[in-house]
Amino acid sequence: GVAPSLLIVWCLCTVMFFRRFGANEKASYSRILIASIALFLLLAPHFLQSMIVEGNVFGILRRAGEVAGRAYIGEGLVAYLTLLPGKLAGLPLGAVVMAGVAATLVIFFLPSLRRRYGGLLWIGGIGLMSFILTGLLAHPEPRYVFFSMVLLAGSGIGSMYEMLNARKKIFAWVFTVISLALAVLSGLTHYQEAREIIVAAEKNPSRVALREAGEAIRDDTHGNVCAVWSLSFRPLFSWYSRCHTLAMRGTSAFAVDARMHEAENLYAVYFDAMKEEQVSSLNSASYGVSLDEIYKSKKVSQSLGEIIVNRMTHPVNDDERGVGL
Repeated sequence: GVAPSLLIVWCLCTVMFFRRFGANEKASYSRILIASIALFLLLAPHFLQSMIVEGNVFGILRRAGEVAGRAYIGEGLVAYLTLLPGKLAGLPLGAVVMAGVAATLVIFFLPSLRRRYGGLLWIGGIGLMSFILTGLLAHPEPRYVFFSMVLLAGSGIGSMYEMLNARKKIFAWVFTVISLALAVLSGLTHYQEAREIIVAAEKNPSRVALREAGEAIRDDTHGNVCAVWSLSFRPLFSWYSRCHTLAMRGTSAFAVDARMHEAENLYAVYFDAMKEEQVSSLNSASYGVSLDEIYKSKKVSQSLGEIIVNRMTHPVNDDERGVGL
């Protein structure tokens, strides 16, 4: 999960830091104490929110880990390696990423290069470790390794530039011009491809209905603070409705979530083809709310069915409701 992974990374970084820090005669442990206190204060709001929402200081991190959805450990890494160099990020970027991996490993194992190119090792090392850990712990998704690809590409380009510059500066300048030209050409090409995909997706009936549902919520709020419960497409509803969007997880979780948003306009999205529990006219009493329909689509797909948006109003008291809203 996410929490154990972060703990492992923290332990490794701590060992590496104190190994170098302890060798410095002018090391100031008071500064480390001050930095540690500052770090704790900065992280405290996250852990407090996690405790309130999930009932556990690592609850949010645990939920983030559940999103990984991998079939087995390393599924993502296997997929990324089969997609390199051309299919993961395009041939030019894929090539320099592989050069970055090679350069990082060479610099790491040669002490003379480590002293000379510490910056490249730092950039490449972060990118490589992030790439490996993400591949091990999460399902394959190219956007998950975007940060890693950028860092490894920077390490690859930087190492090739240094190698050419050591021979003749003109070679390094020519390499720089070619790299910039390829970056611009590749960017324009992929921008056009991405634009065509996005335009086509925006015309998809399911996408149109989801967008209309989110916009119906936004119009109904009249700019007031709001919260939306949905089984799926929560980022999309958050974007179009401008509301805080929560997962539909049953009456008990709904009661906890609703307490935090009781002064806001509340909405529930219902997909009539989904079998999981949702707030609907049939069970609204068990959730302690009454429903007013503000949007209903036609049947958009076999998996979603009709999309219905209800405004949830007039929550009753705890005794009447029985779920402690």
